[in-house]
Amino acid sequence: MGFRRSVSLITLLILAAAGCRQSSHQPAPPAANAPAAGTSQPRPPAPQAPVSDAAPNELGRVPVLEYHVIGPKEGRWARTPAAFRKDLETLYQLGFRAVSLEEYVTGNINLPRGASPVVITFDDATEGQFRYLEKDGKLVIDPDCAVGILEAFHRKHPDFGLKATFFVLPDSAFGQPEYRQQKLRYLAERGLELGNHTWSHDALKRLSNAKVQEELARPQQALAEVVPNFRFFSLALPHGIAPKEKALAHKGTWNGITYEHQAVLLVGSVPAPSPYDKDFDPQAIQRVQATDLPEVAPFQLSTQLKTLMEKEHRRYVSDGDPNTITIPAALKEELSPARVQGKQVKEI
Repeated sequence: MGFRRSVSLITLLILAAAGCRQSSHQPAPPAANAPAAGTSQPRPPAPQAPVSDAAPNELGRVPVLEYHVIGPKEGRWARTPAAFRKDLETLYQLGFRAVSLEEYVTGNINLPRGASPVVITFDDATEGQFRYLEKDGKLVIDPDCAVGILEAFHRKHPDFGLKATFFVLPDSAFGQPEYRQQKLRYLAERGLELGNHTWSHDALKRLSNAKVQEELARPQQALAEVVPNFRFFSLALPHGIAPKEKALAHKGTWNGITYEHQAVLLVGSVPAPSPYDKDFDPQAIQRVQATDLPEVAPFQLSTQLKTLMEKEHRRYVSDGDPNTITIPAALKEELSPARVQGKQVKEI
């Protein structure tokens, strides 16, 4: 989408809303892919309507958004419910669609042509991320907490996807310890990822190797007691600080409990490389902090999205086929053959 650099973000959003064709595709009922009469082969799935006319670029960057507090005031690590809703609407109008952290890291991104992936993450398991309220004697999810906002947005825009990762501190229980097990199970059952954020949120660099492994294995034990057979896929480093022996962030053992994180996330500050890029490192994934405070310029969320939209070959744009990797010929040297995983590579 050829926007000029001088265009303001507001104008950018207006143009994106006018120029992007929002997908009206809905998942087909189970019978839609049943074999036709007299055949033994299932029908191929119906193609998804393209989200925009943007040229495919599956070597572009992916914003991995970092949220902490969802609460009444904007701050360095806080976003209001209204601002979070606006973030989601902005992403949707710009053609972004939510993918899980695991889908991004493994390169299993299945989006309509013209769509761009976004990964949504939450650190610290604060109450504003997931809050229960009592209404007429029943527990309901607070519509102003992150989970409530995500679910409402998904009902409004099913094609956006209901996907996010919550990096939990097992004992914090999103500020309501009486509902700890209920909340963790709910998120797991809804397909929302649970990530490791250590046991006590200490900076791992200050700890001994043995203590680092305890900090990372104890949450694994605690979650498995609530969600049967649970294994963490990812870790968000507290304060973005790795242990002295960096390999221990990836895997280790404590008291007979093993952990193995396929993804390790940092704190800030720019969109991450494509999972097919030679610079992609699943053990050091960059994130975009979800704030627009002036003191973090030029790393504000709005600035990062503007750069993704305006700069040539900057953002990841899907070709609509999960079995191919379509890239601009100008970027072919950036492709990692080891990350292709047998998919067909197409240059344009």
